Formats: sequence, C-alpha cells, structure tokens
Amino acid sequence: IGSSRISGIKSAVHLLDSMNKSFAAVGPAASLTDDDLGIFELAARVGLQWMWADAAILPGLEGLAQHNPFRWTTLEPKFCHEWAADLRSEKERRPVTTRVPGVDETSRRFESAQAAARWVEDCAALLDPVMTNEMLAAQDPTCCFPEYWLHSGNPNQFKDAILLPVDQFKPFEELFQQTYRPISTRDRPCPAKPPCEEANKRVPGGCKCARPDGNPGLPKAYQVCQVLRIEDSDLWKDYVARRCQVSQMRHGRGDVASMTEAPCEPAFTSETTHFFQQTFAPLDDSTSEMYLFHGTNVRSALRIASGKVRLDLSKTEGGLGPGFYLAESITKSDEYASDTEGPGQEEPDEYYAGVFAMLVMRVTMGKMYQSDHFFSPDGEKARVMSSILEEREYDSVLGDRRSKANTFREFCVYDESQVYTEYVVLYERKYRDPLYGCPTSAVLRGLGGGPVFNFQVPPYWKNFNKNPSKEPFYEETSLRPRGVAFVKRMLLWLGIGSLEVSSVTRLENSDMLQQYVQAKIKIREALTEKGMIPPPESAWKLVMPDDRLLQFEFEGQACGFSLQNFERDINEVFLWAPVQLNANGELPTVLEAAEGARRSCTLLTNARDVLDQYGQTAQKEYGLLLCRAVCGELATGGSATDADSEVTDLGNSNWCVNLMHPGGCQVYPEILLALRVPQSS
Repeated sequence: IGSSRISGIKSAVHLLDSMNKSFAAVGPAASLTDDDLGIFELAARVGLQWMWADAAILPGLEGLAQHNPFRWTTLEPKFCHEWAADLRSEKERRPVTTRVPGVDETSRRFESAQAAARWVEDCAALLDPVMTNEMLAAQDPTCCFPEYWLHSGNPNQFKDAILLPVDQFKPFEELFQQTYRPISTRDRPCPAKPPCEEANKRVPGGCKCARPDGNPGLPKAYQVCQVLRIEDSDLWKDYVARRCQVSQMRHGRGDVASMTEAPCEPAFTSETTHFFQQTFAPLDDSTSEMYLFHGTNVRSALRIASGKVRLDLSKTEGGLGPGFYLAESITKSDEYASDTEGPGQEEPDEYYAGVFAMLVMRVTMGKMYQSDHFFSPDGEKARVMSSILEEREYDSVLGDRRSKANTFREFCVYDESQVYTEYVVLYERKYRDPLYGCPTSAVLRGLGGGPVFNFQVPPYWKNFNKNPSKEPFYEETSLRPRGVAFVKRMLLWLGIGSLEVSSVTRLENSDMLQQYVQAKIKIREALTEKGMIPPPESAWKLVMPDDRLLQFEFEGQACGFSLQNFERDINEVFLWAPVQLNANGELPTVLEAAEGARRSCTLLTNARDVLDQYGQTAQKEYGLLLCRAVCGELATGGSATDADSEVTDLGNSNWCVNLMHPGGCQVYPEILLALRVPQSS
C-alpha cells in the first residue's frame, strides 16, 4: 500500500475482503497481534475511513468492522470532513447506518448517505477542540440559564414547570395584543356549532363563520388564563449547543455577513420580548434567534411541560416540508390550537373545554431559505429539503405569504434542538359575543368578572398532564427541592421550625382527587344558590392573618410554589392532620395516613400543640399530614346546622375544623412529613 491513497473501489474491496477472510478464524480482537492491527490502521489512513465507520456500506465486511480498532476510538475532524465528502459523492440513495467514534456510542440510521454526511459534518465541529471549548463554555450551568429562572446557576440536572403568578401575565398579554392581526385563512376551523357547510372546503380566507365579519367570527382578542415556564437543564443545553453549532457553521462558511446585510424582517414578537427582559432572555441576532408561537391543545402542552414527550417534527404534509411549524402572530398559531383532548379529535375536552394552549418558544432560525409560496410537489420541496438537510446550505425556511397573499409568515425548522419550549400559555378566545365559547370547568368567573383558572390536577404534581377520569394514577413521590424548601418555611410559620425534616412524601391519587373535586363542585353550587360566594367567614383568616398571608404567598412564589390553584372564594385552604403511629410504633405510609385523615375529618390550623399527644417513634420522629380542605360555609360551635364545616377555638391561635360532609370527600391529604427531634435537643 505504501503511503499512497488507494484509488478505485474494486481494488479497495479486493484488499479488505482478502484481509477479512485472512482474519476470519482469528477470533476476538484481543487475539490480534500489533502487526495485524497495524494493517487496519494503515488501511484507514489511506482513505478508507468511511468504510470502517460504516461497516454496512459493502457486503462481506462485517467481520472486519468488528476487529477494527477505529470503531471505538476518537475520530479526527479532518477525517470527518473527508468521510462526509465521500458520503455526499454517492449517487445511489440508500439507507446508511453509522456512528462517529468519540461522539456516539451507538449507531444511527439515515435515509441516505447525504443525510449521514450532514450529521458527520456536525460531528466534526463537536470533535474540533476550539469549537468544543466554545460549546462547553456556552453550556456552563453557572451562567448559561436565563437569570430569571428559579434554577439559574444550578449545576445539577433539573426539569421543572414553574407556575407564574398573575402579576407576571402582562408580558404575555402584551405579546398576544401586539402580534394579533384581524386575518383569517383557510386553516382556521369553523367556530360555529354545528360547523357550517363550508367547514371542510378549506376556502381562501376560511369559512364565513371564521372571518372577522362572520358569526361568531374571528376572535377579537385572547385572554391569558395561566402561564407555565419550562426549566429543563438537558433540553436547554441541547438548544444552546445547537445554537452554538449554527453560529460556528455560519461563521465558518462566511454566511454571517450575508445574513446581516440582508436580514429577515424582525418578527412581530421582537419588540415585546425585547422590552420585557425579566421574562424573555436576550436573543442572539447572529443566529437569527427569535421568540415564536406554536398552537396546540392543553393536554399536549401539559405533556410537553411535564417532560413526558419531546416535540414532534414529523409534519410531512406541510407546505414547507417535514418540519416543525411556527408563527410570529398569535392569530396564525391560534388556527392550530384546539380545546379537544388530543390531535384529530372533535369533541371538547371534558375539563379544559374553551381553553387553548400556546407554546412560546425560543427558536434558532440560522440562515433561512425564504419563499413567498408553499413548495410544489414537482421536485421543489425535495430540492429545498436537500439544501437544508443534506448540503447544509440553510438551517430553516421562512414561508412569507404575507408579502404575496397578505396573510402571515410561517417559520419552519427541521431539527428539534433548534427550538426550546420556554412557556406554555393557556388562554381563552374572546368573541364579539362575550358569552360565546366561554370555558366551562377550568375557568371560573370571579367577583370582579375576571377569570380564575384552576388546573384539573395541581400543576406541581408529576401527573398534572393527565385526565384522572381516563388515566388513573397512584404515586407516592418525593417533593422537588423547591417544594421541600416551601414546606420548611411553613413549619417556621407554625412555630415548629426547630424540628428537622427527615422525609417529605406527596400522595398523587386520582380516585381521591376526583372525589375531592366533586365535593368542591357541590359546595360551590350550594353556596351559589344561597348567594354566599364568598362565605361570610373566611377560613384563611383562621389559618393566618391577611398581612401574614400576603408574605406567605410571596415566599411561596420565591420557592416556585403557588397558591393560585386554591378556590379561596369557597374557603379552600391548607390544614394539618396529626398522624397516629401504627401498631408497631412506626409512622404509617402516606396512603394509610391519608385514609386515617379522611375517616377522622378533623383538621387543625396549627398542629404544634398536639404533636406530643400522638407520640413519636423510637427514632424520635413525628408525623404530620398537610391537607387540602374545602370548608365552604363555616359555623362556630354548631351555630348553623347546614354548614359545610364547624370550627372550634382551641386557643393560642389554633382552630379545630370538623368537615361535615360524609366520606372524607372534603379533604385531600397531600403531603406526609416525617419530623425528627434534633439530637442536640
């Protein structure tokens, strides 16, 4: 072989096939001599690296690949570039299964050699020491997360959904208002019930019911109900790495100058996101980073927020190719939002009917292929997809129908790492008729007429994305660190902060939750008939005075824990239940403790004075249950026989609350605390 490059595939196959047959009986790689391994190394260095990295590229070489030391060592970037060039030169489109040593431990399958070449080029950047250092610096957990995140600076892995307080809704209300356009397109479903005769015809501008002058017409505005911020360390680092990779590639190809000389017109969202920098982190203009919308249904949005699923980039029938579609206008993205339980369904969700979901996403568009029309199926789509997915000439597509058809611009990316779902905004549509399409269960009307939103399942639960009537769940789970921090603050309020928290366990039980929710509905209906919403006596004043409650809420928000999901206008509060030890003198399980509290229906506003009455374990541990309770109409000392709850003053700012409805349905025992007396005590 010498030092010359082998030319001609036939001679290469002949050489390697001979080597393969010669070593067929050798056995494991450990049996090979240094001279034997040297032959493989030499073969790789003279230009056959693409073969041993892709053992399936030629028949009969599988045995060779198994013995090849380069299959498990780090590949140099220059070999990646040569290998990618070889892959791109292949004219036959066939599936390729391969891996890049030093980047992946497992193989990946691609639909063509050209698609594999694109990935190999990306790997070259990952293996370049300078680029690697830049990427590692960009992913540094001490500084890479937005400053306003609760987990900013957290070096550990985290995945959390933070419920924002109502006073932080303004940036999203402004975002919706500033990006609203009174335009309907053929993609907007008919809002009439039942749908009109034009509903399935996809006429330009949409059916007559969906147009601005129709009945009920185009929504005139959108009302924010709730906002969740998604803080996910792994997905954020993936996004930052991809953004860094796009920047490096565009700088390396000299594309940055052309991108800045003829930039894309700023997105409708840019002015608002730039103004509210405590909600939207600064964007990287050199990679055409922007905030965009994607409409969906509540259940799908909550599954994304809970980390149960990743984004789906498989919209193959789209006019801009098989990618993930976004818009700069709330009106456009709202066309794809629904209040159904899932994609393709027609009936409204039994709980979230009238409520829609909007993903507010950070997107790295990079270098955009701009078009004023959707791609035709006569080869144009394949050509553009090739320039993006294989040749890497572009990173995304901008479909500008606004300039030609006076509708909207749509944005499309083809790599899930180029988007990060930072916010999930739940909202309702506002029509000319203020009563049309109003939510039924999730959104209640407060005394001032404003919406009061309640999740079906508390938003900090692991199962908060599920429908408990269709997806039963039972789980005993440890609290996140922020939840534990909030519980410790509550113990300080009770005056028992000197006890150590040895364990905190939350009970997530769909059956108990449904019984509790039904009790709240019945109590609300009864109080409404009596004209007693809110009831004359406030249960929260028994728990703590108003000034302390405000501080309590503030400190809870600082820990990422919100009291928004409590229906205070029917006296839903936190109360405590002391835990009786079992027959062995040990603390019961959280389910056993919960069942005991539901049988008793006797709760306390402060449990500090009764802990000793229930005893401690041999390890000097006490048990306490933190419960949700709906008290409804309160009575003192039997003053009202039809009241929902009866309260008794125990003195020392402590009240006993007896829940009057049978079966324990007025209480949901949520958190079991094991409290230990410190050794120094």
